[in-house]
Amino acid sequence: MSVAVSTPQPWPGQPDAHQPYPAEPPRAPLPQETAGGTPASLPELLTREYPAGTVRGIPILVHATLPLFFAAQFLCSPHWDAASVLSRLVVGGPVLLGTVLCHELGHAVACRRVGGTAQRILLWPLGGLAYIAHDAGERSDMLVTIAGPATHVPQALVWLVLAAASNEGHGVSHGAYNTFALICLQSMRLNLLLLCFNLFLPAYPLDGGRLLVDALLLRGWRMEPTARAAGWASAVLAAGLACWGVVAGNVLMVFVAAWIGKSALDVINKLKVPGAIAFDPMFGHLPLARRQELAQPDKQQMLGTV
Repeated sequence: MSVAVSTPQPWPGQPDAHQPYPAEPPRAPLPQETAGGTPASLPELLTREYPAGTVRGIPILVHATLPLFFAAQFLCSPHWDAASVLSRLVVGGPVLLGTVLCHELGHAVACRRVGGTAQRILLWPLGGLAYIAHDAGERSDMLVTIAGPATHVPQALVWLVLAAASNEGHGVSHGAYNTFALICLQSMRLNLLLLCFNLFLPAYPLDGGRLLVDALLLRGWRMEPTARAAGWASAVLAAGLACWGVVAGNVLMVFVAAWIGKSALDVINKLKVPGAIAFDPMFGHLPLARRQELAQPDKQQMLGTV
């Protein structure tokens, strides 16, 4: 799952209480910053992020829990034949990481193209987080949002070609596949799954939820109705995903649903504080004047309440 995290800047005179809520997994202080100079505890170690290089000048960080997640996924599988083990090691490891990283780089590069900045990319158990910022407006934000899922199309095609070329001349319509062709097909399905899940599920803060927000704003909706619609739609979808995850025994989906649900509740709770929703990352891509305009109540609504 992918999220492009953006943080709006307050306009003059805005009190500190309306600063945006954190939109990332909590990070513990470094060991030298812990009280009394004592070693960090296990919970603190599990909230760390470790550098894993840079791509096009963008720092890539890996969350400390990611290796534990991969180990749990690998060990919990009931299939231990050679082909299944190799598939989990390859598709569930480097292929998945590379796929998610390409997705996040799509967001980051597109953000730079519209005049924004890309601060870093975090890989964590639920996918990737691209920390980007721009104020180019709704249409540009839709391009930035689509750029992430769009990377799965060429990736899927590459894996399909590799599967067809490596399957001993049988292509991909043949019922029997060698191990490499099977891995390629699984990698292709992974890309298609991530494409559909991120793009067509209108749950904020997934890409589909961001597209929903931009579409409503372009239709003339104000901030509060937009946030209310996106928040409640995300809450309902999160409940559905959680139920499906429990029934299917998919623990990862339950965690994804919990994350979406928490994000939805954060948005819904902000609506209870007058003016606070204008500083939610949901609207961080709007220029200052546009945010001020959309933060005002609708004139027809105001006339109707007089």
